[in-house]
Parts: sequence; structure tokens; C-alpha cells
Amino acid sequence: MIEDDPYNEDSSEEQSTDDEYPNDSETFESSNFSDDFASFITQQQQQIHQMLLLAVLATTKAIMLAVESSRPIPYHMSILTGVGWVSELLNGQPS
Repeated sequence: MIEDDPYNEDSSEEQSTDDEYPNDSETFESSNFSDDFASFITQQQQQIHQMLLLAVLATTKAIMLAVESSRPIPYHMSILTGVGWVSELLNGQPS
């Protein structure tokens, strides 16, 4: 019945409070875990940024190729005008 006495200095509650706090090795292990987790998250963020950059570059290249291929190809490149131009149209370009 002495154990149930709230005024007893040697109560089991006071002894259990020491067990609630982690010892140094547990704190060290949890800090290693948090460091490893932070490192993992940083690596994941870097990979996401690299993939995003690659997607932007690929999209930019695709747009540049589409614009370049849609430019008209000039086919009237003769410096001739008037009668000379009509003559070239009828007879073709001289070799």
C-alpha cells in the first residue's frame, strides 16, 4: 500500500520518468535517421528539378524544329524581271 501513496518519494511514477527520455544512443540514431531522410528528400528534389529541366529543353527543341520546318521555301529566286523572267519560265533556267 505504500506504493499507492502519492506522497511517497520512491513512487514508481518518478522512476518511470527516467525511462520516458531517450538515452544518448537513441537520440543519435534518430538524428542519423533525420539526416538520412533530409538527404534523401534533397536528392529527390534535385532529380525532379533535373527531369523538369530536361522536359523544358525537349519541349523548346521540339518547338524550334516545328517553327524551322514551317518556314516557306523560296522558289522564285530569279533576278530576272519582265520578258527575261517570262522567258526563263517558258524555257527553264540555262545550265
